Amino acid sequence: MRQHRLATMVSALVFAAAMPAAAQDGGPGGRATSLAVTAGASRASEATHLVLGGDALFELTAHFALQGAGRWMDRGTHPDAYAAELCALVGLAGTRETAVPYVTAGVGFQRRTFTTAEASVPAFYRRRLGDGAGRLGARHTFTDPTVVVGTGVDIALSRTLTVRPDVRAVFAVNDGRHETVLLATVSLGYRFEHKPVTPSRR
Repeated sequence: MRQHRLATMVSALVFAAAMPAAAQDGGPGGRATSLAVTAGASRASEATHLVLGGDALFELTAHFALQGAGRWMDRGTHPDAYAAELCALVGLAGTRETAVPYVTAGVGFQRRTFTTAEASVPAFYRRRLGDGAGRLGARHTFTDPTVVVGTGVDIALSRTLTVRPDVRAVFAVNDGRHETVLLATVSLGYRFEHKPVTPSRR
């Protein structure tokens, strides 16, 4: 519970810090849209799995962006999991830098499906199975709200190509409890500029 409260506080601080940045850099020079594909790994309940997904990044100012992201986790023989989120990204360096570190925070949801016969069902979900927990092969799907905090680096490979190493903690919450999913991903994106500004970074 303490981690969930800390994540909520950090999210609020990131959004609060973004408001002055948006007011100062509200000109058209920082606006662009990026589409990216993402790959990496997730770590939850002492298990590590492949992550695949994508995101759309909307740069509203030179230092503030909104990101919509979706990802698939635990595919194949593992329990199915899908997550989506909306986050704010705040840049921590000048726009002339080739590599710009950032912090991010946001909210979303996580959807996971388990077969009750599997011993690997985390306690966060197992306690909610109820009477169906003993039925062989029964499938249960859970959808929970999430709070997201993280950090990364936005690297300009060229005027249009970007790469973003990113590390995040996703807190799925339900009935005063939470499960923490750690994500380490790399995104390769293509940037559509509404006004050419990136040459100053290269």
